[in-house]
Amino acid sequence: MWPAIGLVVLAMAAGACTAHVKVARSVAVQSPRAEPTTPEATVVAYYAAVGRHDWSSAAALLDPTWRAGMANAFVGDRDNIVRLDHLRDLRVTPATHFEGLPRGYHNIKQVFVTYDVVYKQVVASGNGANSRFLYLGQDVKTGHWRILTIGTGP
Repeated sequence: MWPAIGLVVLAMAAGACTAHVKVARSVAVQSPRAEPTTPEATVVAYYAAVGRHDWSSAAALLDPTWRAGMANAFVGDRDNIVRLDHLRDLRVTPATHFEGLPRGYHNIKQVFVTYDVVYKQVVASGNGANSRFLYLGQDVKTGHWRILTIGTGP
């Protein structure tokens, strides 16, 4: 009987540790000063910044070459998003480096995410649930995760 109780206690402790890790990771992801350490954390941090209208924090998570190319372009979301929240259905899968992605990254991942958004004016996507595919890579020099591209399809 004692060994069975020991296993239950051990299982409960393991569950508590897992829950603690999730909470600690969630808190670290939401801190604007913390560098995200996973593709999931990078996507969550990016969309949290967009939801706060904190464009400099969002831009810091993009590949610098892609970010520079967007600097002179009209970025409709920056002026058009009223609210962005409720990230869900976040799925990460391995991907290969393909033509058009910036160089200098490894561990390329494709991330699918759904979120709720309200726009001032509906242009390309409607209000409500929206999904995006993002490609992320880990910088070979710094190890930091960066968003390499964002699109509506894989």
